[in-house]
Amino acid sequence: MTEARLVEELLAFIAAGEADEEAFNRMALAVFAHQFETNAPYRRFATQRARTLRTVKSWRDVPAVPISAFKDLTLSGRPPEECPHVFMTSGTTKGVRGKSHHPTLAVYDRSMTVNFRRRFMGDFERLRMGILFPTEQAMPNSSLAHYLALAKSEFGTAESRYFVSDAGLDVDGAIDALSRAEATGEPYALLGASFSVVHLMDALAGGGGASPCRRAAASSTPAASRASRARWRRRSSMAVCPPPSACRAGCASTCTA
Repeated sequence: MTEARLVEELLAFIAAGEADEEAFNRMALAVFAHQFETNAPYRRFATQRARTLRTVKSWRDVPAVPISAFKDLTLSGRPPEECPHVFMTSGTTKGVRGKSHHPTLAVYDRSMTVNFRRRFMGDFERLRMGILFPTEQAMPNSSLAHYLALAKSEFGTAESRYFVSDAGLDVDGAIDALSRAEATGEPYALLGASFSVVHLMDALAGGGGASPCRRAAASSTPAASRASRARWRRRSSMAVCPPPSACRAGCASTCTA
């Protein structure tokens, strides 16, 4: 099966929604066959485990590579220079950044939008969103940055915005947005990496300059903003969010408020 045909079938499969075991197995085996045929390092990995096109009969038989393999090998069905999109790991473990090469983001984008709409948005077409993460332009090799950019563009209102920039974390902006949502009863989505939420909670709790993302509030902060900050500081002490020392940097999740 050609790459173009496989992408076409994957897009249709995702759009169709929930699949039964037979349909999922058929799609998974088609993906495995393509990767086995076009991705030489993966083919060697599978063959060494006696997993070939002849022996793999179920998606459960498809061998999964360890995450470290993306740091040591080029796991791509196309030459890297033909892949315009490359997502990279943080490199915090071994100092080497793993790479995931994508000739197209069509499948990633379809999977994100279909499932985000179905599993997150509920009855809402759009929600006002706050993003606790840098923009896609600032982090072009971050899959999470791309994911959040899609969330904002496809499901966010015009007032949705980022709270992280070169200046750091805009604590006051986040507080103002949360206070407005509280006052109006408007549903509000606060999205980002888990550790970004830790930095926000740390700032709200009066953590001072401990957070590298924190933007110090100006001394001219209006009284209303100071009151909002105090109220959210009190609430942050009750939030289910561990201190930075209890978290592992780099973990990512989607949070709502």
